[in-house]
Amino acid sequence: SGLYSNIYVISYSEGASEETQDIYSQVIENISFLINVADTQVCSTSGNSCSSDLDCSYTTGEVCGSDKLKIMRDTRRIADMKDIAILIDAYGEENGTCSGTTTQTCELDADCPSSETCEVTVPTLSSGTAVRSLASSGWSSWVSTLGGAVNDDGIPVDPLNAYTTCTGYSSDTCVNTTTGAYSCPVDSHVYHYRAVGARDYEVGVELEYTASSWVNVVDSSTTDNVAFYTSSFCDGNIYGTSSTCGDGIIGTNVGADGVSGTSDDSTETCEIGDLLAQACTTESGLAGTANADCNSTCSGYTLSASATCSATSCGDGVINGTEICDDGANNGEYGYCG
Repeated sequence: SGLYSNIYVISYSEGASEETQDIYSQVIENISFLINVADTQVCSTSGNSCSSDLDCSYTTGEVCGSDKLKIMRDTRRIADMKDIAILIDAYGEENGTCSGTTTQTCELDADCPSSETCEVTVPTLSSGTAVRSLASSGWSSWVSTLGGAVNDDGIPVDPLNAYTTCTGYSSDTCVNTTTGAYSCPVDSHVYHYRAVGARDYEVGVELEYTASSWVNVVDSSTTDNVAFYTSSFCDGNIYGTSSTCGDGIIGTNVGADGVSGTSDDSTETCEIGDLLAQACTTESGLAGTANADCNSTCSGYTLSASATCSATSCGDGVINGTEICDDGANNGEYGYCG
């Protein structure tokens, strides 16, 4: 057994007889879905009316008998994940950069130096959200920052879009405004987007109905640049104070003694996907720049073997000398360097 997101198409041909149309109407009037799940819409202990577990005393284990509504909301959540991915992918196609010279914007491989290829990017959210690289639909920045980046202020939000009790954090955002830490409590229902470097990303939702799993795999591809999660971020873990290289957060790595704040700790210099333009000399002897990538330990930058040293000039995608902007191939276009 399991859950299927099948789509049924029921229709009749143009000019169908009245008898056929009557049969069609009876089918539509009598067809039912999800008839084998609870639909009492009352809390299991108190008997109070409810539409979700959030309406009941969920901290004591009380649940709402609204399985039909839960599955309907979960169906929307899965569809919303794909819609969010469509927005992010469209952003990537419009904001491509060269594979090695990553500050060089491009539309085609031909826009890039040497043998480099034009690759998609993702909204990195380096600023504008409570936690670097992360956005929650429970924050206003979900629309203003992430929605603004993908040019869609109607970016989907969770059908419930609510946190449970945010102990020790702001009650409406679950963010500690003093430390910048964020923790999504268990049983909360909000969407999350997270940039992993400059080219990969994650989209997470929290499903309500857990008695059966979805038959069709939600994330069937292992080769694309997105990972979908149906239960991941709202697990009580803390974001924003992480010490793990590659999590998008520039933090402090705890040393071998396992104790934070001691002399063997090391502070990250950068995060995976970060770039730093470094001076170089072209093959013809001219001064130029090439992009160095954050290394695998987040302790500094390493010049990529595939990065091309390009002579500094307006249009190379790198802000050099007295330049105040440089958007490469997009220079002169609306919204770009002019």
